[in-house]
Amino acid sequence: MFKHFLAICMGAGTIPCVLAAGEGSIVPEINGWGTVRSVRVDGYRFPVSTGMDVSTPRWEQVRPIEQWAVGDVQFSEGETLVYSGRIPIGESAVAYRHSIRTDDQGVWVKMEGTATSSMPIEALRAMVIIPAGEFAGAEVELLGTPAPLMISLPEERGDRPHLITGEATGVQVRKDNRRLAIRFDHPRRVTVQDERHFGMDQFRVYFMMQTGELAKGQTVSAELLLRPEVTVDDRPIELEVDGQRELYELHGFGGNFVYGSQSQASKYNLDTLNVAWGRVWMPLHLWEPENDNDAAGATDMEKLAANDKPRTNLRHSLEMAQELQRRKIPYIISIWGVPTWMHANPEKDRERK
Repeated sequence: MFKHFLAICMGAGTIPCVLAAGEGSIVPEINGWGTVRSVRVDGYRFPVSTGMDVSTPRWEQVRPIEQWAVGDVQFSEGETLVYSGRIPIGESAVAYRHSIRTDDQGVWVKMEGTATSSMPIEALRAMVIIPAGEFAGAEVELLGTPAPLMISLPEERGDRPHLITGEATGVQVRKDNRRLAIRFDHPRRVTVQDERHFGMDQFRVYFMMQTGELAKGQTVSAELLLRPEVTVDDRPIELEVDGQRELYELHGFGGNFVYGSQSQASKYNLDTLNVAWGRVWMPLHLWEPENDNDAAGATDMEKLAANDKPRTNLRHSLEMAQELQRRKIPYIISIWGVPTWMHANPEKDRERK
């Protein structure tokens, strides 16, 4: 008999997704590495996400904050959720810190980037992203400009990616029953770009936090306020269940305990759901960043144990595996990447072997 599991967010990315939201609530859903991936407005999932990236001169390399591009991710809870990590780029890196909080105005996102060594850059950018499939045809207005600056987002990809640029205090997007207001901490030179020119079905609102050079230890920051509004269709629906037709046997829930596994959301799900299967991540690039020795059949455990440091993804993964073992929940450990020294072509950024 096949076993069927229902996978839900158990700390793999969205911290507040299991928490009940009251009427008039705005609740961000957050990726485990610290970017907003959507916002719940009275339960409705408003498709807006945030991001930050750093690029080398002439855009030869672009490194975003996303699952496979960052390392040393840490997380702390409180009234403000704080995520930090490192974006490797070239021979250097940018240490980032994202602080996310909500109030009656909306979702506040503060982005900070600090250079670990001096480096030339094309740009360090902050951005807000909306899907083209849902917002093509929307009206976009730059706020706080001397003269009105408005466009309609094209239904199809046009001749140029840059749709509108200007000095503004924010951006407003409107389509049908949805409106998104984005407010900046101070006037910024903002660009709205059609990412379909680059193979991505989305529109990107971005501005430069820094260009030209990042000095060692230099920190640059930006803060955004996201205010999504939607008229929710709350008409009741009817479901009809055929109790005479048996399809599958549900043995329990399964979940990815990867990013954010140390959060209260993970503990809540483990304590209240019948978790029948789990998965954790084995970040080998943290476990053995350099070859411990030249003998394939011998392992220098002391050297590996020295890399098991508190508040790292490696420690969080090992602790979660230990917790699942203690609860007698079967689990698998997934390896999504290997350290650079294990690649035959480590000089490549993609398609490594």
